[in-house]
Amino acid sequence: YKASKNEVSKVFTFGDKYVIAKLTDIKEKGTLPMEDVKDKVNAGALKVKKAEMLIEQFNSKATGAKTIEETGQKMNLPVTPADNITFSNPYLQGIGSEPRMVGVIFASKAGQVSKPVRGENSVFVFVVDKFNEPAASKDYSVNQKQNYIHGFDSIKELFLTFLLD
Repeated sequence: YKASKNEVSKVFTFGDKYVIAKLTDIKEKGTLPMEDVKDKVNAGALKVKKAEMLIEQFNSKATGAKTIEETGQKMNLPVTPADNITFSNPYLQGIGSEPRMVGVIFASKAGQVSKPVRGENSVFVFVVDKFNEPAASKDYSVNQKQNYIHGFDSIKELFLTFLLD
C-alpha cells in the first residue's frame, strides 16, 4: 500500500453509488499506543458495564416471572414483538443490527423465557413463539448469487472501513 496521509483516492463505483476515500491516518503494524485507542476502549468497557448492571436488575427484579409479560411488568418495560428474524438479516426493527442476539435466539427453544442476554445495543429477555422452517429449495443458484452479493458487500464494507478509518 503506497498511499500517503491525506491522499484522496480515485472514484470507486459500487452499483449506482460513487465513493471517494481520503486516507486520514496511517497506523504502524503492531499494537497501537493506549492514547490512540483509549476512547474506544472506554466506550466498549462502559457498554459492557451498563449491560452487566441491566442484567443484574433483570435478575433481581424479574425473579419468579414465568412469562415474558410478567417479566415486562416487573421491569416496567413494554413487551415488543419482533417478527421475521432471520440469520441472513440480523437487524431487529427499532433496535438495529444484533447478530449476537439473532444467534442466541436461534439457539434457544420455543416457548421458554430467556435469561437476560447482552446484545450490541441493549439487554434482551425474549421468548420464541415458534420457528418457521424454510421451504426446501430445488434451485440453489439464487442462494449462490445472494451469498456472492453478501460476500461482496462485506468485502466492500471492510475495504471502505480500512480506507476511511
